[in-house]
Amino acid sequence: MTLLAKAQGLSDLIGAEAPRSEADATLSPLVVEAFHEAGLFGLMVPKELGGQEADLPTVLEVYEAVSRADGSAGWTLLANATTSAFAGAYTGPTAIAAMFQMNPEKSRVQVGTEFALLAETAVSADGTTIHSYLEIAQEVYRSSQSRPLTRVPMIHPGSGLPSRVKAAIGDEIPAIRGEELIEIRWGVIEDDTFFDVDLGNRILWLNKDYRKVLLGGKRGGLNDAPLLKSMLYLLAGRVFEGEYLGRRERDNLEIWQAVLTAAAQAERR
Repeated sequence: MTLLAKAQGLSDLIGAEAPRSEADATLSPLVVEAFHEAGLFGLMVPKELGGQEADLPTVLEVYEAVSRADGSAGWTLLANATTSAFAGAYTGPTAIAAMFQMNPEKSRVQVGTEFALLAETAVSADGTTIHSYLEIAQEVYRSSQSRPLTRVPMIHPGSGLPSRVKAAIGDEIPAIRGEELIEIRWGVIEDDTFFDVDLGNRILWLNKDYRKVLLGGKRGGLNDAPLLKSMLYLLAGRVFEGEYLGRRERDNLEIWQAVLTAAAQAERR
């Protein structure tokens, strides 16, 4: 199993333990043990010392995966893994022998009391100790969590949705000013796919072959199926913000298309 897969496999545990870590102002012991078992604390430690000696892209992917589950856990892993790596890479043999040892299973790097003592007594050039550094980091984290969220603007919808729905979108999502509105329409799509994106004309097309079954016998109109259209707008509306579809946008559209087309076809049965 790759290091990234191991990190991703810990996501549920990390997320579940995040409230405990926040309340205790230290990483949950269960997460610490999981990081040890997965070898993540030795992510950048040289292999000859029992570490993983991972390449930089892998290191960044692991930090990203852990941070997605809990930002504090990701920061803590980064701080510990890099500190261990620097100690292993830039100190002499005597110091390394005192600080590092592998467990019997050779699955993790263990640090001795000498390493803890060095970390405890270390002082930076400006007089900062490890304790004051951690206090500052905690305060920065708490401050970032208390800041009000800023919602990302979107191009708003035009025709195809009832006015009350468009009003709700206007109340909840800031608009990108000066952009032509996105129209949401039923139309002819040559194959059986559920929707199509017309960037040039700023139209989100829905395949009219599915209209009757999705309306459940109700009479259609310009603003029909508001729930379906609203959900599709929220899902795909951001693809209209560029002049062309990038690699990520194309991949997302393929995923949405496959799932929604299968769901629409299932409604016919």
